[in-house]
Amino acid sequence: ELNISKSNLLNEGTEMNRKLLTDMSFGQGELLLPPIQIAAMYTAFQNNGDVLLPKLVSEIKKTEGNKYVTTQTMEREVYKSGIMKESTINTLIPTLKDVVNSGTAKSIKIEGLTLAAKTGTAIKGSDKTEKTSWLVAWWEDQEESRLALCMVDGPREMNDYKHRIVKALLTPDADGKA
Repeated sequence: ELNISKSNLLNEGTEMNRKLLTDMSFGQGELLLPPIQIAAMYTAFQNNGDVLLPKLVSEIKKTEGNKYVTTQTMEREVYKSGIMKESTINTLIPTLKDVVNSGTAKSIKIEGLTLAAKTGTAIKGSDKTEKTSWLVAWWEDQEESRLALCMVDGPREMNDYKHRIVKALLTPDADGKA
C-alpha cells in the first residue's frame, strides 16, 4: 500500500527503436524503475523464481509493561510466481556471487556470509553529468534471508557510498540475526 512511482519503459512521444531497445537491455535508455520494484525483482533469486510482495516491516509490536509484544506478523506473499526457471537462477547465481567475490561489489564482502549482488549506474541528463548509482545484494545459502538495495543520485564523479550502506545493512547483529 505504498505510493511509489510507476515504472516507465518509454517517455511520452518516444518510439521504440533498435538502439533504444539495446540501451534498455542493460538498464539505460528511458527505462525507469523505482528502487522498491528493483528490490522485489531480485527476491526471485532467493525464492525459486517467485517475486515477493514488498513488505517494509516483518512484524508490528506494542509495549505491555516493560516488554514488547508482537501484535501482527507480516506473512510472505508471492506477487508473481515463476518468473525465472530454476536453470536460469542456477546459471546466474555464480555470476552474481562473483560480483561480490571479485567484481564491482567486492568491498561488501562479509566474513562467514555468502553474498550475491548486482551493481548499476545510469547516466542522466542531456549533458550526462549526473548519475543514478545503485547496488542490490543479498544473503545466499543462509537459513534466514536478507536483501538490501541502495540507490544514490548525484554528480557523475561523486563517490556515492552505496557499498558501505549495503554492507552495513547486510551485516548481522552480534547474535547473527537480522
